[in-house]
Amino acid sequence: PLVLVIVQLCLILILSRILAFAFKWARQPRVVSEILAGILLGPTAFGQIPGFTENIFPSDSIPYLSLIANLGLVLFLFVIGTDVDFSLLRRNARPTLAVSTAGLVIPFGLGCAVSVGLYNEFIDSSIKFTTFMTFIGTSSSITAFPVLSRILSELQLFADPVGLVVLASGVVNDVIGWCLLALSVALASAGSGVVVVYILLTMLAWTLALFFIGRPALNWLARKTGSWTRPDGPTQGYVCAVLGLVLVSAFFCQIIGISEIFGGFLVGLIIPRSLGHHFAQRIEDLVTCIFIPLYFATSGLRTDLTLLNSGIIWAWVICVMVVAFSGKFLGSAIAARMSGFGWRQSGATGALMSAKGLIELIVLNQGLQVGIISQTVFSIFVSRLVLTIAATPLTLAFYPPHHRPSNQATAAATLNGPSTSDEDKRGLALAVRKRFTVVLDQLESFGAVMVLTHLLTTPRTQDTLVVSTQQAASKTATPDMSRSGSVARRVPDSDSDSKNRTPLTLIPLRLVELTERGSDVMLASAEAASHLAHDALVALYRTFASLLATNACVDKGEFAMTAAENWPETVARCAAETESDMVLVPWRIGGACEDKTEMGNVVEAFIPNPFEALFGNAASGSTPSAHASGAPLFAAFLRDLFLEASCDVGVLLDGTSSTPSLAPPASNMHLFLPFFGGADDRACLELLVQLVRQNPMMSATVLVIARAGEPTELDRAERITSAEDGGADLLSTTKLTSLPSPGVGTNGLSLGAGYGGTIQRAGETQYGTARGGSDERGLASETADGVVLEQAKLAISSLDDRSVSVENVSTAVPLETMLRRHRQLSLPHQQRRLVTLVGRSRLDAPSHRLESLALLRAAEKDGRLGACASSEVRRAIGEAATALVIADTAEDCMLVVQSRATAGQRSVKRMQAARASLSPPA
Repeated sequence: PLVLVIVQLCLILILSRILAFAFKWARQPRVVSEILAGILLGPTAFGQIPGFTENIFPSDSIPYLSLIANLGLVLFLFVIGTDVDFSLLRRNARPTLAVSTAGLVIPFGLGCAVSVGLYNEFIDSSIKFTTFMTFIGTSSSITAFPVLSRILSELQLFADPVGLVVLASGVVNDVIGWCLLALSVALASAGSGVVVVYILLTMLAWTLALFFIGRPALNWLARKTGSWTRPDGPTQGYVCAVLGLVLVSAFFCQIIGISEIFGGFLVGLIIPRSLGHHFAQRIEDLVTCIFIPLYFATSGLRTDLTLLNSGIIWAWVICVMVVAFSGKFLGSAIAARMSGFGWRQSGATGALMSAKGLIELIVLNQGLQVGIISQTVFSIFVSRLVLTIAATPLTLAFYPPHHRPSNQATAAATLNGPSTSDEDKRGLALAVRKRFTVVLDQLESFGAVMVLTHLLTTPRTQDTLVVSTQQAASKTATPDMSRSGSVARRVPDSDSDSKNRTPLTLIPLRLVELTERGSDVMLASAEAASHLAHDALVALYRTFASLLATNACVDKGEFAMTAAENWPETVARCAAETESDMVLVPWRIGGACEDKTEMGNVVEAFIPNPFEALFGNAASGSTPSAHASGAPLFAAFLRDLFLEASCDVGVLLDGTSSTPSLAPPASNMHLFLPFFGGADDRACLELLVQLVRQNPMMSATVLVIARAGEPTELDRAERITSAEDGGADLLSTTKLTSLPSPGVGTNGLSLGAGYGGTIQRAGETQYGTARGGSDERGLASETADGVVLEQAKLAISSLDDRSVSVENVSTAVPLETMLRRHRQLSLPHQQRRLVTLVGRSRLDAPSHRLESLALLRAAEKDGRLGACASSEVRRAIGEAATALVIADTAEDCMLVVQSRATAGQRSVKRMQAARASLSPPA
């Protein structure tokens, strides 16, 4: 039997996952694919294959499957009970009661009306009509709360008024529905009305005992075991006690005549909500991956759609579908409209409340087991579950994203905000960025967040003089580099320094990935304010910023828990809502040196795997850690963020190693900007001037690089040969001949994997035709470069007693020249921390693709590619940053900036649709 059960489990899981992958692109919850998988494995589809049912699902094995499925169902109902949050009802009492009452009463009444015809047509007279009527009304009125939660998370409606009301109504509907199911089972099990009363009174007594005795006992045990304060959840002893109570409650409900699954649901209700999601994290993977698909399979084996073989039966199928959908949809939508919602919000409410799924299937199976419904009626009602497919499309049709209040506010802020190009046309001074959204995604990147905060703000200790670094810089500078501006100044007093300081606002955005787990959905349903109040990472950042900065205040911040594929849109929306001038994203990218220090498996090191190329892991110069670190996935997120954002975006690449080292004092910081030209480099220069002016402890070097057609005297002095001497190689910098790629897109760019664990193409950011400066746009960019450089020199000249230099150099190898100057500035004797500002330069800046390709090939040969072995990473950070990363600059930080002027057009189209929705009707 064990071998047969394993074969059955494997077949069920494989089929359900294949269907789930297919339905994911239609944004359908996984329960839809699991229901269809169960029906396909039954007599409807695969059962028609000769010998399939007799050999794979013989009748003798069904009791074993049912036993395992029912045990998993008890645990699943326990998890659902922990999901119930009655505080949602208190926060939205009036609309919630209206929607939940109408969503229960109207479908229940319509179900009772339909039950008259079904009883006369398909049910034996030995079944009491009142019992059958109660059961049909219950199955028609219940809403699938787990499916509803998953749809809300998929559509990002947890923070929307519609999502809050629907979620609270689903809680009320869920609790009342299970009570009605208990009543229906009691009516079917009892022989007389007196027995039904005894069953219900016993059930009420057990419920009160759990709430007034079991709940305080569990709270006492949690205090004694320290389960309240443990960050990783309750202790093993507490978990064992709770699961034991689940089994005892299921046993008691079964012996008194109520379904055993109701016992698990009751215990879930008494678990404190602060511990509920920890229980869900511990057991839900086993339950949802093994037990629930198995339960769907056993239900599918009982479903025979071939019994629907007459016109009368199909007429009843259509009638049941129409009544079930119209009752839920119209009842909930009308109640929402009467509660003050608009017609779009009301339609979305009705569509969401009509979602069916596992809960209704559980109700139908209970009715089939106790003999209330026949096999034909069971098949009729199972076919009604396909209405769940319509829930997501209908919600999007009634309530698209640009009609939601938060997105409309974002659209208004974006459309009314000033554009960078307009400022350039008016010839205004250098732009000053005052509001910064700082993304906090994981603890591993918090070091980069600290560097960003220190870079932006003015330290509190400004009483000492800054040691001039002009002499040290002049020793390392190359004589051929003509210095057009260099001044040194002493730290100004508080009066003059306050004029240069710009008050900044730092807005922390706590970004958490929302997975398919129900425990994450529970956390996402809570209010953002409660998350921000208890989040350790946000509290740590607030403390650090308040202790460090004098010219910055930390805003209350934002919290977003959403799926990884929605991160770019979420960050861009939060930045627009808070009117941020720049989004700052930390990235713990790691360098080639770090990859070399990681020891892999001995077998992997000495025995090559011939199948590695099949899975894209055979890139020369890369290590397994480079692929396992998730760098390509995060890079794809950044590329989509560059397209979505309506403001500047800065990515701090933190390549510092985790090993202890004697680093220079953090307060003495030197900025290095290689200026090639283009909007991104201009944004870097404006930011550099702002940082230097507001922080007297900071010095800077701006290297203005002009590309020469032939090697210059500087190139010959350094014995650097031009990369073009090797011949005309027209390959893109983002494609290496030894690296496998799924395909090649326009301009020779190889397509990579998207983030979020799904193979998809990230938003493309192409090289523009203006990169060489040969057309009108390129000439305009060169003119703007000259204007910004002059403005920067004028701003720097107003500073005194500090080393700020602007160096001009002409070279045939810009990237090599940049790397050489970077190495000079990062020498150990400099006693300062070097931070490099570099533009992403993927649109209107000069291209260095041939030289970059030569550097990549050399790094590939030496095994120094690291994370840059991925084409997604190289596309995300640009050519100059890629050259710096592969040059083993592991102890330095680098800020990659994309200007608002080079952002993509994806958000523009969305804003145009939002403008149309905001404009009053004619």
